[in-house]
Amino acid sequence: MDPTKSADYQMNTSFKDNDGDNCSGVEINNLSDEVFHYGPMDAPVAIHFFGQMLDKMEEKHNNDQTVGLIDPSCINYNQDYQISLPESHQETNGYGKAPELLQNSAYEDVGYTSAADVFQAGVHLFRMHTGHNPYGNADNRDWWYSKMVHGNPMFWKAMEVTTPNIDPEFKDLINGMTDSDPFSRMTIDEIRNHPWVQNNQETDDFTLSCMIEDRRIQSEEQNESFQ
Repeated sequence: MDPTKSADYQMNTSFKDNDGDNCSGVEINNLSDEVFHYGPMDAPVAIHFFGQMLDKMEEKHNNDQTVGLIDPSCINYNQDYQISLPESHQETNGYGKAPELLQNSAYEDVGYTSAADVFQAGVHLFRMHTGHNPYGNADNRDWWYSKMVHGNPMFWKAMEVTTPNIDPEFKDLINGMTDSDPFSRMTIDEIRNHPWVQNNQETDDFTLSCMIEDRRIQSEEQNESFQ
């Protein structure tokens, strides 16, 4: 069976097919809408938002707390592109749910730890950089979810059908952040020092602002050309 034809995959990618009617003049202030309206983020832009997410997670972890599951529509940012996370755990319909949080998981007794925050951060990063979710449902019966968390190379091979030319270093980072074993999952320090992050981050705020604005302009121009 071709996994790109499955119901799970259609759910995974369906929001990419927006017609752009709402792109012009809409006030965008959260990461979900940013991706929905303007598409995938280039690596430096994704890392800019992702790095802030890691900082806020680390702050929680240093105080023996976790961020908890967060719907991407609730990750807001201000006019300076600085993000804020909700203060309390949310019901996300399984978005970003790590394998150890599923029933009958080999690590079910572990519960929600800082490693589960890392997993969901990997899911958020995947969506920001590719423009769509990595799976349909956080469930081992979901073809994409199962292949991703178990490091099956078929996950990336199938993903290349609709998202070609994915950087191998990005694949390696996502694999490390979404490992099914919470004890083997990457730490925040390891993520920060990963080659994909180190080689693609942009530290100049003005340059980042220009990159974010340019991607919006290009997206709106592209949408207008299809109308």
